[in-house]
Amino acid sequence: MDIKEARTKANLTQREMSDIFEIPIRTISNWESGSRACTDYVEKLIVEKLEGIKMKAEWLSKLMESLKVGDLVSENNGSFKKSMTYVVTEITEEKIICRLLKNEYSEKMLKMNHDYCSKDKTFEINKLGSFPAIIKLNDGYKDTDEERKENIQNIW
Repeated sequence: MDIKEARTKANLTQREMSDIFEIPIRTISNWESGSRACTDYVEKLIVEKLEGIKMKAEWLSKLMESLKVGDLVSENNGSFKKSMTYVVTEITEEKIICRLLKNEYSEKMLKMNHDYCSKDKTFEINKLGSFPAIIKLNDGYKDTDEERKENIQNIW
């Protein structure tokens, strides 16, 4: 796969690619038109990065399509044992706003350490940045509108 094909698959314009990689747009245009050649190892690195951007965009699209207000989510910090459960309260193109679910664990954590446990959580959505650290917990489990309404009523 060449740079142009990878950029197109990542759904980026030459300007967006230029901004991400800090490569002059003229250089990208020259590579894509064939008037200048990009070194093989640089092209390989750029194509790999563009494929990663494409994968992230697909993952975000699926997440945003399936996520609804009232869904249960958790911060992906590598360990579910230390993860708090949040309820989605608002979804925009830029962020997912959540509120802490009331349960024994969150009540205990709030009493022990307010620094560790926040009642509010915002996950920023940036198609070009890193993946948001969010995991939907109720996929196929308590995944009904009735359950979502109950979750909304049970937040701090």
